[in-house]
Amino acid sequence: MGRRATGRRAAATAIAGWRDVYEAWFPPGLEDADLAVQRAAVNRWFRGRADAVPASLAPMVAAARAGRLDHWTVTPVGQLLLILLADPVARILLAGRPEAFAGEGVALRLAEDGLRRGHYEALVRPWEKIFFLMPLAEAEGPRHPVRLERAAALAEQLVAEVPGPQQPLYWFALGQIRAYQDQIARFSRFPQRNAVLGRPSTRAEFDHLHSVDSGRRRWPDRQVPTAQPPQWRLSGC
Repeated sequence: MGRRATGRRAAATAIAGWRDVYEAWFPPGLEDADLAVQRAAVNRWFRGRADAVPASLAPMVAAARAGRLDHWTVTPVGQLLLILLADPVARILLAGRPEAFAGEGVALRLAEDGLRRGHYEALVRPWEKIFFLMPLAEAEGPRHPVRLERAAALAEQLVAEVPGPQQPLYWFALGQIRAYQDQIARFSRFPQRNAVLGRPSTRAEFDHLHSVDSGRRRWPDRQVPTAQPPQWRLSGC
C-alpha cells in the first residue's frame, strides 16, 4: 500500500510539473480541432519555427538533459515530454548552436526505454506517438539504419490507425523518416548539421546541400489519395 501511495504522489508531482510543457507543444483543443488547425500544428512542429515554444522552457530543457526530471518517467506522457524537452524543444530554443543537438542521446535513451516499458503503446493520441518515436530516426550514431527501420514501421502502423482525413499529416512524418533513411544510407550522418557542428562536408555532402532536392520540406498535394504515401522532398534534420 505504501508503495502504491508513493507511486501516486510521484505521478501527481509529475503532472503538476509537465502541464505547461504539454500545452506549449500541443495546442489545447487539438484533439477536437479541424484538419486545418492540425495541419498548422504540424507545420509549426516540423519546420522548427522560433515561436513554436516559449523561451521560458529553457531551464526545463537543461533539467531534462541533466536527468533532474527523470521522475516524470512514471507516466507515459511525462516520458514523452522529457523527450520533447531533450531534443525538439531544445533544437528550436538553441537553433544555430551545437548545443541544439546535444540532447539527442538523452531523447533516444528515453524513447527506447519507453518503448520497452510500454509507454509508447499506452499513449492514446497519434501526435504524441509520432514525437515519442522520432528520436529513433533523428539521433545520429550506432545502429541508426536499424533504428530508422523501426521508426518507419511504427509510423506506418500509426498512419493505418488514424482516421482517413488525418492520414496526410502522418504521411508527412513518415515521409520525413524515409528521407532520413536515404540520407543516412548515403552519408551515415545528416549533412545539414555539418555547419552548426563545425564538421567539414565531403564533396558528396556539399553537392547534396546545394542541390534542388535538399530544399525545404514540401507538403503533398491536397488531393493525394490516403491509400499511398505522397512523394517527399525534405531538408533532412
